[in-house]
Amino acid sequence: MFRIMKTAYLILILSLSISTSLANDPQRSFDQNADNPCSAHRIWVWRPILDRFAKVNSSDELKNQVNAMSETIKDLQTRIGHKNELLLLQADQIKDQSARLNVLIKNMKVLRSECLNAQAEIKSKDIQIQLSAAKIKQMSNELVTQCSRQDT
Repeated sequence: MFRIMKTAYLILILSLSISTSLANDPQRSFDQNADNPCSAHRIWVWRPILDRFAKVNSSDELKNQVNAMSETIKDLQTRIGHKNELLLLQADQIKDQSARLNVLIKNMKVLRSECLNAQAEIKSKDIQIQLSAAKIKQMSNELVTQCSRQDT
């Protein structure tokens, strides 16, 4: 119990040191140098020391908690790995669907072009039919007039 209290005491002292330094000069919190107790450099220097102290001087309960946290972290890493695999698979599927969609778009453009060509051809044939009908009508009128002349 005393060893855990020592760890907590060290963490409390470090926290108070950082808080006091921040309270005295908030602008220093942005300075990243060895003299600034609030700097990331100082915090990361102390972190391994505190971790070693906690491991050496911890109780079985604390070790069990650390092991449980380690297992949880491993489980989360496994889950993240599976999620990454799923995301990669989904990305591949999206790429495949995108390629299929591009093929469909090209096919639709070809079909639209063919449809426009067919419509133009239909209009052309319709005009030819109308011209032929006009010629037939003209020829039938001429035949009718010739027949009526012959009758007279």
